[in-house]
Amino acid sequence: MSVVDVLRQKPMVEYIPEAIRKSDGTYRCCCPVHGGDNETSFAIFDDNKFYCFACHASGDIINYKMEKDNIPFAIAVIRLVNKPIPILKSIRK
Repeated sequence: MSVVDVLRQKPMVEYIPEAIRKSDGTYRCCCPVHGGDNETSFAIFDDNKFYCFACHASGDIINYKMEKDNIPFAIAVIRLVNKPIPILKSIRK
């Protein structure tokens, strides 16, 4: 399993703590990508993918980081790996 695979399995809600679980099973919040103010425009679904109904940003945690920080794939992976992610600590050792 690659680092990218591990990152993609990590729940997105751990990176977006402002997302609140709704009755339909999705997590919702204002879009962190475009900075909107609609509390339901940004959704994280059961398949660990996100979608913003306002700016149409979508994808997995790596796409989220790329779009939010306006950075390429490799830099997004590096930044995500350098965050304290418990599952990655065992891989680094």
